[in-house]
Amino acid sequence: MDAPWLVFSQGQSQIFYSTSNPKHVHRCRIPELVDNLIIGYSQYGWLILRREIDDTATEFSLLNPITLETIRLPSLINSTGRFERGELTLPPTDPNCRVVIADNETPQLAHCKPGGGADDTWTVQTFSEEFGAFCGLVLCRGSLYAVTGNSQLVEITMDANNTLVGKILVDQGPLSLPYTVGSQNWNLVESSGELLWVIVCYRKFSDKELEFVLVYELDKSSMSWVQVNTLNGRAIFISPNRCSFSCPCATSGTKPNCIYFFLGGDNFRKFFAFDVERGQSSQFPLLAHSEGQTELTDDDEDDEPIPHVAFLSYGATAHQTTPQCGLFDETTSEKDVEEAEAEAQCETQMVEEEKQRALILKLPSDILANIAKGLVDYRNFRNCCRTLNSAIPLSPPPYPWLFYFKHYKGNLNFLDLMHGHTHEKQFPESLSDAEVVFSKECWLGMGMTKRIPNPDLDSDIPLRLHITFYNPFTKEALSVAEMIPLPFPSIFGVSAPPTSPDCCIIELCEGFEKGVILSFMRLDDQQLHFFLEADEQDFQPSYHNTPISVDDKFYFLDRERRLGVFSSGHGDEGEFKWTWDVYDWQLMNNAGEPIEDPCDVHGFELEYLVECGGEILAILVSDFGKLVQVYRFNQEHKGWLKVENLGSHALFVSRTACFSTVEKITGMGNKIYFPKVSAKQQNVVFYSLDTQGYHTFHDFEEAMEDFQSSCEIHLSGWIEPALAP
Repeated sequence: MDAPWLVFSQGQSQIFYSTSNPKHVHRCRIPELVDNLIIGYSQYGWLILRREIDDTATEFSLLNPITLETIRLPSLINSTGRFERGELTLPPTDPNCRVVIADNETPQLAHCKPGGGADDTWTVQTFSEEFGAFCGLVLCRGSLYAVTGNSQLVEITMDANNTLVGKILVDQGPLSLPYTVGSQNWNLVESSGELLWVIVCYRKFSDKELEFVLVYELDKSSMSWVQVNTLNGRAIFISPNRCSFSCPCATSGTKPNCIYFFLGGDNFRKFFAFDVERGQSSQFPLLAHSEGQTELTDDDEDDEPIPHVAFLSYGATAHQTTPQCGLFDETTSEKDVEEAEAEAQCETQMVEEEKQRALILKLPSDILANIAKGLVDYRNFRNCCRTLNSAIPLSPPPYPWLFYFKHYKGNLNFLDLMHGHTHEKQFPESLSDAEVVFSKECWLGMGMTKRIPNPDLDSDIPLRLHITFYNPFTKEALSVAEMIPLPFPSIFGVSAPPTSPDCCIIELCEGFEKGVILSFMRLDDQQLHFFLEADEQDFQPSYHNTPISVDDKFYFLDRERRLGVFSSGHGDEGEFKWTWDVYDWQLMNNAGEPIEDPCDVHGFELEYLVECGGEILAILVSDFGKLVQVYRFNQEHKGWLKVENLGSHALFVSRTACFSTVEKITGMGNKIYFPKVSAKQQNVVFYSLDTQGYHTFHDFEEAMEDFQSSCEIHLSGWIEPALAP
């Protein structure tokens, strides 16, 4: 058991997951974990445990999960703090070792000496309010560091009087975060002697869905945080209680440059592996292998939180021996081992392919220029240069491409869904701080917020949202009048490309307290208007999808699968005008439809709204993609009807755009394309309504039952290619 393992409790037992092979599961008993909460993990291989005795006392201890050795610590009596973070300064056998714990809400630290005897007590210290609560404790190169609630990096040392001293090294954290992010989870991690700030970004209004993961490294020369796009072959493990550590992938058997962590609100039903270099995530369910039960049921979804959720690294101590807890119910198999070896081979193969693609940059500049101008035939050049076959892109195909950014503020990449060709385009410097908030045909809607030059003129709203339409194929950019950012992350819709006189932009968001705020703009007059729906219970926006435009109306799908419709009025003599008081907003159906939706029994689902052949379709995807259902909205009866076949149409869904196309290449119809790729070959994954399974064009015969064999590409969406004139 030299790889880190994921552990959570079920009854009197603990479930151990192998991070190198999630199908490898152990079930064992560690009595000390039954009633205790893990509040810290030391790089020396010891767990810090806490147990509430009563309202006046809290008990602490250290546990070595390999030898099961336990060291009792003093009880904390009549403390006003709730200490839920911990770290060791040295191995507990060292006479100078101190156990340091941090309060969850106030700038308090407590420390004691392990094994100090019955007379030893905790020393509790309260720091200045300028620090804020200590959100994490990490040992790095012999010193203790913490991130505070005020986004500061603090170094904690002990003076000659055994008093903890805090020194602020960096007074603020990274400021650059995606506009589309709802909330974040900060984590301080030590990796190869360096301090990393890992920010797990959640999607809008959800603590169950991942938006992106950003990694920053402390630059000691400037004492500032610098974004990095690699972990130098290491893996990072982050528990919900911010216990974190890193280890070399060569010894742990895990995927290189990946961050392992949990999502799922208070229940932590899922854990993720995020590939920092590729900007992709793999998702795995938490299985509870008890008798007659192979996974957590949906009845458990709202139960009490799963206790003791943590990552344990058995390789952190000497000899990397197997723990003495009497493992049983081992569920691994030879097939699992073979699959792990096959995945490792695919990983090596994909690294080699990336190296081959990089060779294109070594071509002579005149050849590159001729390729860009179309003077060199793509296909003949690819046939003559086999090494660069995967690096030279063909001319845009007659079907959408998947665009994505490997890294936040990185270059734009395109992935051909049929042939798997990937190529990269340089992004203009003027849009380096912008991000894609929507797309329409061959245009990307790039948004960025800027502070107005003189905020005193408008102190209530000092920020403005700048939106620029950018065509990555022609490099044309069209600016839009400034919009006022709504209080929370929004969803955007656009009725037509910016070159059309009918182009309108619409933005919708929930208000501060209640209500739905909606703003819209017609590009020809560049005027911004607002609309407020008074009661938030009437409509709760779904942030999985974008609104669609049909017959001069915008349609929105909410979290209860109700359909909201917004339309504008017409002015005198039938002239189309957007005005403050000429609009119409209505709900087309009741909450909860479709009735008896089978997705409801599979947990939290994704919801997409698509226009297809003049019809309005809703695509519902259950947890892990185990079930996909398509419904058509019946305008006459104001309800949803199930769709069994799309015919020659294909649906492309993502959070930046959802649309349909008619197949122009045989075999592309009656399918739903997701912003996901197969974990092995990195080919686009689609759902076939014919087979009711997931496939890729690389290997259509091998069907996948759900999303567990695929990776989600973040900061991505669909775009319809267009050739430069």
